[in-house]
This record gives sequence, C-alpha cells and structure tokens, in this order.
Amino acid sequence: MVSGANIVVYFAPNTDQGHIDAISTAVHDPASKPGVISISWGAPESRWAQQSMTALDQAWSVRGSAGHHHHRRRGRERLD
Repeated sequence: MVSGANIVVYFAPNTDQGHIDAISTAVHDPASKPGVISISWGAPESRWAQQSMTALDQAWSVRGSAGHHHHRRRGRERLD
C-alpha cells in the first residue's frame, strides 16, 4: 500500500451487467477520480455474450481516452 493512498471499493452483483456498472461507476466517479482501477471478477470473457463484451469495452474505452491505464484479471486469465 502506498502512503496516503485513497482506496475506494465498489460492489456490484456478480452478473455481466453488474461488472459493467461497477466499471462505469469507477470510471465516472467525480469524487474519488481513481488513478488506478484493479478488478478481480468471476469467469473469463470467453464465457461472456458478445453484447456484454462490447459494453465492457465501451466502459473501459472512456478511461483509456482520458489517458489512464487499467489491469484486470478474471479467473486465471489475464486481460489488459
């Protein structure tokens, strides 16, 4: 842990939409403005519906266009 770090935790249902909503909430959080987002979430994307993966990519693209980076891992699969 970094001295002075502000840790914010977001909770969501264990569903595709819950995952998307949690990312959108963190990305658009005007109070915390997270510089790093770390996620650990259920199954790999290979088990997701294409529509859910597209929505997830759109949620992350907002963060990328702002010059931020993210690292995510689901199950035993690394995605970034």
